Amino acid sequence: MTDLIFLEFQFSKFGAMINDQLNIKKGLTKKFNCEFRNYSNPNILSVINILQKLAKQNKKIIFLSSKLWKMFIISILFRKNNFGFVYHFIPHKRFLLHKILIYFMKKNIVFASHSKTLCQVMKKKFNIKKVYFVPSFMISLNKKTKKLKKNYIFLPRISNKKNVKFDINKIFDLFEKKKIDITKIYSQVHYDKKKLTSKQKKKLIIIKPNLNKKSYDEMLKKVHYIFYFWDREHEIRCSGSILSAISNHIFFITNNNLINKQYGLNKTLVTNYLAKYKIADVSDRFKNFFKYYPDSSKYGSYWSDFIKNI
Repeated sequence: MTDLIFLEFQFSKFGAMINDQLNIKKGLTKKFNCEFRNYSNPNILSVINILQKLAKQNKKIIFLSSKLWKMFIISILFRKNNFGFVYHFIPHKRFLLHKILIYFMKKNIVFASHSKTLCQVMKKKFNIKKVYFVPSFMISLNKKTKKLKKNYIFLPRISNKKNVKFDINKIFDLFEKKKIDITKIYSQVHYDKKKLTSKQKKKLIIIKPNLNKKSYDEMLKKVHYIFYFWDREHEIRCSGSILSAISNHIFFITNNNLINKQYGLNKTLVTNYLAKYKIADVSDRFKNFFKYYPDSSKYGSYWSDFIKNI
């Protein structure tokens, strides 16, 4: 079996990185020996030292996260080595810089992305012949559908210049108009409860903004709706939030943009329209999702295609 080393140079215990690694290990274990090494933004001298040791080994090296300028230096200093690099998004303000750096990196860096849409954009904008799509999430088509006896809602934490904050009163009003009774709203976003009715105050639970993996997974098993809007200028990328929601049969209520369209907006559980859905709707929309994203049985084949070309 081929030996692989996966490197995270921007590792964070919060977010999707841990889940992504677990999925990679599970999806590739039959064909590859996978080793993961996590670093939180090491300086360039540390990066060079790490690579000098690893480059001597007969193993393929794949960067799951790294700043592009570091990858550029790696591609120059280690010209005789080929590396795989999962590229996550094109920053609007540094588009030209990324285009120039990638031009010189194409000889020994093989590019991939977790987003099908971003793969197409990179090929066109950066003139790269092949950008490999590698799924970040394993979702089984045969997973049992979640029941809709209660209506739990989750409002994930938001970031400035990335997400839009909801008016909590409008969320209550929206569900009331659709005649959907809210059981609880769990919000990582802080809201002032002064303008809420006493009944609404009891239903809104403010939780801490940073949930560990265990707490986050437990939350997803419980809830039925997630509200999450992106700023319209936010860069195209993969959405771990959407993939986690789909995996748990959660309706992902969102706005219309390229991030969402790649997951079958309004044809799957990803939608910009709230309705009083039935259990059959959940099942049908979950199945439709696999017209836009590979199920777990095809996960390894996408990664294998990328790996064999490194």
